[in-house]
Amino acid sequence: MAQHSPWRFSRNLSPALPIVTAGLRPDLFSQIGTRSLSRLLLAAMLSMFVLAGLGFRTAGLSKEALSEDELNKLNAVTEYRAKGLTAANSEHPLLMKAALTVSVIACERWNSLVGSNAALNIPVETALRIPGTILGALSAVLIFLIAMELFGLEVGLISAALWSFDPLTISFNRIAKEDTFVVFFFLLMNVFWLRGQRVAESQPHRNPDRFYWAAAASFGAMMASKYVPQLLAIPVAYYYAFQGMKPTRWRLGKKKWLKFFLVVGVAFLFCNPTIVLPDTWRTIAKFAGSKMMGHDSYEFMGLLYPHRAFDWLRGEPWYFYFVLLGVKLPLAALIAFAGGVVLLFRKATGDGRYFLLFWLFVWGLTFIFTGGKFTRYATSLMPAVIIRAAIAIQFAGRQFGKMIRGISDQAAIPVYAGAALLSLVIISTMWSTASA
Repeated sequence: MAQHSPWRFSRNLSPALPIVTAGLRPDLFSQIGTRSLSRLLLAAMLSMFVLAGLGFRTAGLSKEALSEDELNKLNAVTEYRAKGLTAANSEHPLLMKAALTVSVIACERWNSLVGSNAALNIPVETALRIPGTILGALSAVLIFLIAMELFGLEVGLISAALWSFDPLTISFNRIAKEDTFVVFFFLLMNVFWLRGQRVAESQPHRNPDRFYWAAAASFGAMMASKYVPQLLAIPVAYYYAFQGMKPTRWRLGKKKWLKFFLVVGVAFLFCNPTIVLPDTWRTIAKFAGSKMMGHDSYEFMGLLYPHRAFDWLRGEPWYFYFVLLGVKLPLAALIAFAGGVVLLFRKATGDGRYFLLFWLFVWGLTFIFTGGKFTRYATSLMPAVIIRAAIAIQFAGRQFGKMIRGISDQAAIPVYAGAALLSLVIISTMWSTASA
């Protein structure tokens, strides 16, 4: 299944070609020339994406007052500082609140250093939201690594750019809620998981186990950010999709799976020690039983709907998130996403498409049919949306270049034409954010 890479890193950065691949080099883009990209240039591009994305995420971060959920986080931080670890806000795990505590303390110390200089003081709203903006910006690198592993370097870079500048993603990263932490650690898990696959398939002299354990620790940290264990079904389903292939060397076996879940448990307990408190379990039981203050209704398109999770289809409509993407994604990105969905059903896109298809299926099964929906729940869907859009953007750029090649004798012009189309989509996304 392995094809030749459309891109290669210079200075020994060329990724190995597996015997049974996850679709690392899709047939769809195999007929293009080979280019090299230096380590320095790649680092510079990713750094630019991260810094620009961080700038968009932190600009005017304190303009909006704290929401009810954010105020609950601040109250929990205050209680931790006064009494140590307690069951405050314990319907949610500890990891994010620990990061908020560090951020609040650091910002208070900074404010004490700058004294009465109001221009340099950091408001508490900003202090609470900074951790999410940092992880949101850094997630561009993780999306790049995953998309590159599945579909090649170009798709990886386009995905990183779209994530950095997408207005919907930025808005989710600017609030002090757990969803951004979930996405960061879920992406980190899959970076290690997919790297483990590549090592197992293509480098038999190396032991891939360390990547499996790193993936397990990342998943434990994700669970210590928000209780969404169902997301594990995405990489596991992807893994088992390859087990029917006899040539594959990507096999864990029962003992490694047991060790995997042991590492998950240790990491989860380390990052969420308040889970051992009896009051934490009482709070979780009350929350799960809808005995705490909840959201009994939600306005959507001018109508009020029941808003409890177990209202199922009697709650907010199943198409809630489809409407969200339709009205909030920049037009060019939305068109690209639609095209990417079509390309995922083409075999030529490569076997990496199965990872995105499992992602869409598991996420949809989890969030589409429940009665209680929030727009921020789409945060964990956005990486898959953006990678799909990047696939279509790269494909369109290549096709546009081929069309120009038919009417121009200059070899460089089709390359520039394709790059111009890619840039147009990314710039339009950035413009949508800047004007939001």
